[in-house]
Amino acid sequence: MATIGLDRLYYAKITEDASGEETYASPVQLAKAMTAELSVELAEATLYADDGAAEIVKEFKSGTLSLGVDDIGATAASDLTGATIDKNGVVVSASEDGGEPDRYDVNDLLFVSSVLITDYSSVVYEASILNLPMLFYAFDLESYCKERDFYCDYASFVPGRIVRTMEELTHALQTEDYQQEKVAPFYTRNFDATAGKATQNVVHFAKELLHIPTDHLPL
Repeated sequence: MATIGLDRLYYAKITEDASGEETYASPVQLAKAMTAELSVELAEATLYADDGAAEIVKEFKSGTLSLGVDDIGATAASDLTGATIDKNGVVVSASEDGGEPDRYDVNDLLFVSSVLITDYSSVVYEASILNLPMLFYAFDLESYCKERDFYCDYASFVPGRIVRTMEELTHALQTEDYQQEKVAPFYTRNFDATAGKATQNVVHFAKELLHIPTDHLPL
């Protein structure tokens, strides 16, 4: 019986010469594959004849393939995002006009991070997709609750250890005490649409889109 899976993702850099001819570099392994989600937008038109719909035409308009991987590393992050790597090995996102790097993009940095240290940011959702360990440095928790507060109980919501002082933060980093067992339930609770069958879902979606009988292509 055929096996459905997602394995060994590779990418290759493309260069284009003055004549417009493209050349692909040698493929490089990206990272360990976790998930794949495909979204497709179609352009649809209906042809009417004899006072009724005679033909419906659907054409591909655009599509997005989202891949979830474990850790692509700084080099791959630079290749894929156009960011640069500074002398300290930190990925720095370039400005939109192609000028000198002027800011850090957290979505780029997550790919090459070992631990996320945050307070009340929504970046925890993206970090949970990557299964990153997290520490929550909430030194001003009481005042934050008085001024802004939360939609839910902070202590039971965050997918990691809460630290209140720099000493606690340092100790948690040194001992790797992240309470990472909270990350998986957090991910499942907030991304329940992903059931680990992304590739199979893509195949079924393509079959339905192309009107191919389910027994025509192997799963």
